[in-house]
Amino acid sequence: MMTQTTLGTILQTIFQLPAGFIVPKQGNWWNPQDITNSGTWIAYLIRNGKPVAYPSMQDNGDGTYQEFVPMMGDLELQFVGPDAESLAQSCALWMVRSDIHALFDANYAQLAFEDFGHFEVSNFTQQGLNGVLAYNVRGKIQWANMIQVSSTLITVVPTISGVVNG
Repeated sequence: MMTQTTLGTILQTIFQLPAGFIVPKQGNWWNPQDITNSGTWIAYLIRNGKPVAYPSMQDNGDGTYQEFVPMMGDLELQFVGPDAESLAQSCALWMVRSDIHALFDANYAQLAFEDFGHFEVSNFTQQGLNGVLAYNVRGKIQWANMIQVSSTLITVVPTISGVVNG
């Protein structure tokens, strides 16, 4: 299942930046530049997750079931710092990189090619400090939202008897 935490772990593996340089995108988050004033950092967010099909159950073969619903969401990455532009442009290659597909596959997720790798440049300022350029990459991500359940699946409708009073 894809969560903000899972996405952060995947991004850390992809970009191999120092700890704390890949952060959740929030209105007023810790800015790695405030401490070191150097290095490139990445803010990330899964936005607008929504189900795209009816929920289903899968038999695990051991008396338990996996309930899941396919989800689709918007992935936002914001790159700030000296290597921001080249890292943002590298996202355009994700669709052909098997190592990146394997990271998402391990979490029942995949990238959806809908302008994935397209980036926009914006000014980044935080709390009135000097601004820098930010490179913003957006794309779609799909995943299976799953939970493990131990209840039994009803396969037979019980016999109903009695009289309806009317």
